[in-house]
Amino acid sequence: MKPVGTVWVNPEVKFTRYFWGPLADITGKPITLLERNSRGDCLCYVHEKGLVDVDHRDIRRYVLLEKDLFGNITSFATGEGGAIVPPIVPIEKFGKDHWSVFAYIETCCVDRTAIDQRRLRCDNDRHPEFAHLRDGEKYPTRLKGYFDHKEDPDYIVHNHDDWDCLHDLEEAGLLSSIGTAMKPQYLLTVKGTIVAGRLRAHKAHRGHFANFEVGSV
Repeated sequence: MKPVGTVWVNPEVKFTRYFWGPLADITGKPITLLERNSRGDCLCYVHEKGLVDVDHRDIRRYVLLEKDLFGNITSFATGEGGAIVPPIVPIEKFGKDHWSVFAYIETCCVDRTAIDQRRLRCDNDRHPEFAHLRDGEKYPTRLKGYFDHKEDPDYIVHNHDDWDCLHDLEEAGLLSSIGTAMKPQYLLTVKGTIVAGRLRAHKAHRGHFANFEVGSV
């Protein structure tokens, strides 16, 4: 894997997990960029330490380089912070799409299987690294109450696929990411385990993902 640029991490790191040393090794310093996904997360190399998957929310600035076969720089791009992402959907607005993704990830955790990207709705423009279809479908996410208000734009989020739902689930405290930007993997949190039990009971009594009530946790 060859370097493709440089990343500068914010002085205060809130979301990135770094296992090979103190955060001082990466904060406020330029580090080597190896890969960058559509959300803006960056897989980087820290000299003599190892790899770190820098969360897009912790990135202050980045530089991407393109080189020809002889190693000459042909173009470059710079940016401030990570990629622009859709607004976070709060747990009280989770509907069919969020809860079906959550149920699938819970099954992966129980069965100890990897995420099958083909099982997740993917907007190829938003998440090209996970693309598996060529239909160009944009996959908007349906929120709680959508099926009773299909004509109301407040019950749907455009440009928001299952990978965005996973981000919302993580923000809601139901999932904990233990993978990388290029190979996602999750564990259920304590809160997530409680909610998963409630969701299974709801489905066992012939309930639907769309009308699941999470309750207080």
